[in-house]
Amino acid sequence: PMPTDQLAALLARVPCMSRGKKAALGLAVILGVMQYRQLLKQEAPNVPRAMVDRVANVSGEGDHGAKEGKINQKSRKTRAKKRAILDEKFQQKFKALLKISLRDWKSLSKLLAFTLTLLARTQVTMRMSSLLGIVTRNMIEKNKAAFNDSIAKLVVLSMPAAIINALLNYLASSIATDMSENLVSYLHERYLTGITAYQVLRLNSNITDVDQRITQDVEEWASSAVLIFQNLVKPGIDVLLYSRALTQAVGLGGPLSMLAYFLLSSIALRIMSPGFGRLTARLQKLMGFYRFLHMRFAARTEEIAFSYGSRFERKTIEGAHMSHDAHRRFLQRQSLLMAILDNYIIKYGATVVGFAYVLSRIAFPDASSGSVGVGREAMDAGKITENFVRSSRMLTTLSDAIGRIVLSYKQVSVVAGFTTRVSALVECLDNLERSAAISK
Repeated sequence: PMPTDQLAALLARVPCMSRGKKAALGLAVILGVMQYRQLLKQEAPNVPRAMVDRVANVSGEGDHGAKEGKINQKSRKTRAKKRAILDEKFQQKFKALLKISLRDWKSLSKLLAFTLTLLARTQVTMRMSSLLGIVTRNMIEKNKAAFNDSIAKLVVLSMPAAIINALLNYLASSIATDMSENLVSYLHERYLTGITAYQVLRLNSNITDVDQRITQDVEEWASSAVLIFQNLVKPGIDVLLYSRALTQAVGLGGPLSMLAYFLLSSIALRIMSPGFGRLTARLQKLMGFYRFLHMRFAARTEEIAFSYGSRFERKTIEGAHMSHDAHRRFLQRQSLLMAILDNYIIKYGATVVGFAYVLSRIAFPDASSGSVGVGREAMDAGKITENFVRSSRMLTTLSDAIGRIVLSYKQVSVVAGFTTRVSALVECLDNLERSAAISK
């Protein structure tokens, strides 16, 4: 039996269930969703607690005076749970970093070329979907001449497709490199001038891992920003073009049903998702503190050796590493739980919705639009197969495009963590530069 028959048989059993069984099934589903949400919303581990508090104090998150001491515990928990992506300050900081990293014409021209290449890739993919449908139709109709002609067109079309895919990877890495270079150059102009480095490292206790922010965080931020652009622009183009093509094939209801499903899915995923931006920022903070302790140990090797302080320093460094490792494993577990939910809702759920509604209109058209007569049976089968192959590939690409847009919230949350760290250093350097200008 076909998978659709098995699904129909499975769904047919549901109305036959008693009311008690239906209520029990619904209650089990609700309890399962609530328990799964509790797993996703659990707090990050504080191992060891003293080390986590020390990192918070060094990074400016602890209590620094009587003013912050008046903040009650409830408001702190509420503020800690607030996601960076929902903060308007994040958008301002992200735009400020984009203005710095895309300040030259070379980066902007590459960004424009990248956008046009994404559009070209969508056009080539749509053309290949149509050709594959024609190839399948010619095979069913046993038209060898047309079959060979379509295969030759596929071979020719695959050449620019390969070039476009390679060009996209090159442009993405090149733009990320340009953005990273511009931002690092901006930071070097201010950080490596006069006594600014001394003021940041010795007089400012809020930023202790400047080296990590300038090197690793800036590079990660640039790569994540380009990935967000790619995951929004390319799927956006695909949604527009493939929705238009599917509308012509199965009507407006097909794309609208897919969009409605993904809209509801995005709301559900948004409610279930943990704060990946906050978790990523904390991971980088713990890593920065761990590196800072190693740098301090290397700078004070002689003092530690003659004062027999190696045991204390080892305990401190291993505690910092334990905190970083525990948080990283916690983030991996949360990512696993969220990936299971993403795949179930976005990938497989969208496939079921698409095949149940969109492709059923092709395989089972209305009686008024179907052909009549035995003499056209082979032609009808070939045409249905061509439409099925073409529309199924378009549907798969449309589902993938909308799914990437829906799942882009995770990448935005990750880049929010890097944005917070890099923008804090930029703001610190800008404030010192303004203070120096005023003092002159």
